[in-house]
Amino acid sequence: MDYSHFAILALAFGIAMLIAEIFIPSGGMILIVAIISLVASVWCAWNAWGESDTSRFVWFLVFGGLLLPVSAGGALYIFPRTSFGRRVLLEAPEHEDIHAFVQEEQRLSRLIGKTGKTLTLMSPGGLVMIDGERLHSESEGVVLEPGEAVKVIAMKGNRLVVRAVSGGDQIAQTDDGFDDDSEETQNPPLDFELPQS
Repeated sequence: MDYSHFAILALAFGIAMLIAEIFIPSGGMILIVAIISLVASVWCAWNAWGESDTSRFVWFLVFGGLLLPVSAGGALYIFPRTSFGRRVLLEAPEHEDIHAFVQEEQRLSRLIGKTGKTLTLMSPGGLVMIDGERLHSESEGVVLEPGEAVKVIAMKGNRLVVRAVSGGDQIAQTDDGFDDDSEETQNPPLDFELPQS
């Protein structure tokens, strides 16, 4: 039995399994196979050169120790650049996409504490008018009728969370510029067409 060939084959297989463990979620099963293969490689190398040619055995261990991180690093660099790797691995979002989301989040966070009116039935999601702008929002799980005064209390993703303003807290002129008694407040205009039956 030629242990030297088995040592090299087991080393190559162990490195391949370590690289596979990086890209394939296996719950550690592939890693266990890789460790067993690498231990078998060292055992075969010891049987091949351990007593007869110690320097060759030491060089095998050094070579294997260097080959492991170099192979893993090379795989991490090369695999995502292949056509198969691009299909398998998820791409990170572009900087412009992240930047736009952050800007929108900052813009909406400035509205916390402002008051406005509901434009549609909130059950719990719907449209509100804050600072003259129609915005998607949701109530705190309660149904709000159109035209009710609301206050922005928080953000939830890209939606505002609003709370009905109690009777004593209502103001005659809200941030959207409508008087409470005006016809436009009672029946706010819709920004979409209703289908005709």
